[in-house]
Amino acid sequence: MALLNRVQKEAAPHSVDVSIDGVAVDYTTVERVDIDLRENEHDLATLVLAGISPLSITDYVDRPVKIKIGVSYSEGFTFCGYVNHVKPSHKVTSGRVNGSLFQ
Repeated sequence: MALLNRVQKEAAPHSVDVSIDGVAVDYTTVERVDIDLRENEHDLATLVLAGISPLSITDYVDRPVKIKIGVSYSEGFTFCGYVNHVKPSHKVTSGRVNGSLFQ
């Protein structure tokens, strides 16, 4: 039986630093970071960013990306790779972010 309305424990304090092509991404535009690590497969990071200029969406493909996650109880983790593809989307309820409808 599923427990509903359970109090969730808070996540440990952490920091997320994202840079694309050596340029830091504003933390407020990073909505979500998923990093998938599997043995004998390529590591995959998925970023959900808000407020990307529609004119520069394709400019991110093949650019180096670095994601550094720091946590208080260990050394943290650094992911380094390249942008494989960009999938623009938008949220009607969010309106414009950084002057862009792409989220």
